[in-house]
Amino acid sequence: QSIANAYGVTGLNQVSGEGNLNFDLRARGAVQSLNTPSAMKALNGIINIHFSPLKIAGFDTASHLTRLAGFGETGAEQNQSDFLRIVGKVDVQDGIAQTNDLRAQLGIGHLVASGTADLAAESLNLKMSSIFTKETTDKFGASRRGKLVNMALTNSAGELVLPVIVTGRFRKPSSSPDT
Repeated sequence: QSIANAYGVTGLNQVSGEGNLNFDLRARGAVQSLNTPSAMKALNGIINIHFSPLKIAGFDTASHLTRLAGFGETGAEQNQSDFLRIVGKVDVQDGIAQTNDLRAQLGIGHLVASGTADLAAESLNLKMSSIFTKETTDKFGASRRGKLVNMALTNSAGELVLPVIVTGRFRKPSSSPDT
């Protein structure tokens, strides 16, 4: 976080957790000036992520996903996301971070994400599958049976699977069911 702040990268102070972050990044190429966008566009390399647990301040992923699934309000919304575990590999080419195997575990289920993040523009373009545990599906879905969004499917384990598209800026992402 200190190194990122020194180069003008903001927002990492919203992240706290325990685990490993291994990265092999290199900045290469011509830059007109050493500012944050130029530095981000010059980044290339690999980031391996393994955090257990991880908190991200600013939004409540679990509450947002349960509303998208049609569960309605499921309790008091927090101003943070509590992940039990996040693992994955991110390839960075010319400041565009891409993943095909980012996995996160929440108390309500787990997420699998693939897509890109433009580090200079701080924008997201991800496809994500949210898999709610059977317990979560039974707890919140029991009173709303038949009213779940059409995109939601139940797998053979009784878990609700909801495909989601995440776009927008890092600080204020938006998401919608992936039809």
